[in-house]
Amino acid sequence: MEHFRRISGYVRLPVGESFLQSAVSRQPVSVLVALNKAFKEYVGGIFEGPGEVKYPLNRYQWHALNVIGYGTEEDGRKYWIFKNSWGKNLGEDEFMRMRMKGGGRWGLCAIAKFVCNEGDDDDDGGYDYAPAA
Repeated sequence: MEHFRRISGYVRLPVGESFLQSAVSRQPVSVLVALNKAFKEYVGGIFEGPGEVKYPLNRYQWHALNVIGYGTEEDGRKYWIFKNSWGKNLGEDEFMRMRMKGGGRWGLCAIAKFVCNEGDDDDDGGYDYAPAA
């Protein structure tokens, strides 16, 4: 491989969609989302939920993905854009759009809450992302 970068560290962001948006404006960010039936059956468009997540957090199945951007529809709806690892059969050719600013204090499917392990049920979570080299 001739062109590559090494991850030299990470930054832990505070919980909240505004912090995630700031980080994503600079580079892709790895996050966890809580899965549900609607998420697994997503075929296209902006995913609107359901997606509210409540304690205890260890009752959810979590899925890692990369948030690569965000946008706004003509009607004003804001959304996240992320690349999924489930292949071209999910969503919009391996990509998915999910509504911003919904689903409770952590965002839809808890996109604004990073859970380190099953026992981490406090509010000190955040995102881990590698800074650009």
